[in-house]
Amino acid sequence: MLDTLLPVQDRKVVFAEEEQHREHFIETRESADIRWLLKNSVKNGMNKADVNRVLGEDGEREFNDSNLLANEGLYRADDKVYRWGPDRDGNSYMLVFRDGHLINFENFSDEWDE
Repeated sequence: MLDTLLPVQDRKVVFAEEEQHREHFIETRESADIRWLLKNSVKNGMNKADVNRVLGEDGEREFNDSNLLANEGLYRADDKVYRWGPDRDGNSYMLVFRDGHLINFENFSDEWDE
């Protein structure tokens, strides 16, 4: 989801960079690419189709999610967890959706910067 407040030219640059990371992740499974996409393009409120588009693949429902959903009382029993990945390092990325929209998602930490 691009920030519509950016000038048109800046949105084109952001979109091109997003597309480059998406294509490279699909081809190589490099963790730096999926982490860039998560940090820069995935936002709270997105639906699963939006996240699938950004990451370039369909997330899979994670049914063994009770430990994650019990975390600090942030989630409800009817929240749904989806998993993307793994990347080439074996990492999977789990995101929580409520009523069809991504919730409690903060951009991933700066330690993931390239």
